[in-house]
Amino acid sequence: MFNTNIDSTSELLSIALAAMRQAIRRYSEHALKMREHGNDEAAAVFERLVAKEQGYAKKITEWASLEGIVINADATPVSWKDPGVETDYDFQARNPHRCTPYKALAFAAHNKERAFLFYTYVAADSHAADVCHHAKVLARAELDHAASLRALRRRAWHAQSRQVSKSRIDPGVIDGIPDLLAIIVVIERYLAHLFKLAGGRFPELGSLAASTRGSLSVSEKALHAGDPPGARVTTALQ
Repeated sequence: MFNTNIDSTSELLSIALAAMRQAIRRYSEHALKMREHGNDEAAAVFERLVAKEQGYAKKITEWASLEGIVINADATPVSWKDPGVETDYDFQARNPHRCTPYKALAFAAHNKERAFLFYTYVAADSHAADVCHHAKVLARAELDHAASLRALRRRAWHAQSRQVSKSRIDPGVIDGIPDLLAIIVVIERYLAHLFKLAGGRFPELGSLAASTRGSLSVSEKALHAGDPPGARVTTALQ
């Protein structure tokens, strides 16, 4: 494990900035991979994470400049993790076929929680008062970032849960053909989305995916051409 007894604020802020730049690179790579495999929802989350990390990095640079702290541009992020925590967040986030907005945000939140723990250890282990102070400031900032990401993660979880619940519509709310068409459209849209995500891994599904898109087009036209679905079905599908 990396020695958390850091001797200077220059070293500390250089490590912090290097870690943020590494996060920017990794999130950018994840976003590109998601886009390449048609997982646009997860890609959008990673792109927003890139923007957040760029903002954090700018604040670190401005903080160092304001206090006259020299940043070492050649510094590299430390290889450190809480020895008692093992997760598969990184694997989940790197898999373009399995990653969801929830999993991407869970990965980012975990990274911030790990950063908080690292700076907490630095503050506890350092013998220099200024390093201890700056480490505590960084730890509080990472804790705030983690809290923000956890809130977004909860929202993503609820959105994902609502999406899954659409496949469990009570048949009792179906009062006619428009209601049934509305449910079919939701199901076919979800299937089309799954085929899009799986297309890179299973090219043999191409004809089935095309058939689903064709069926979805027909269903949508029929839905829009007829009477609107009833209130009970509309509420159930929200």
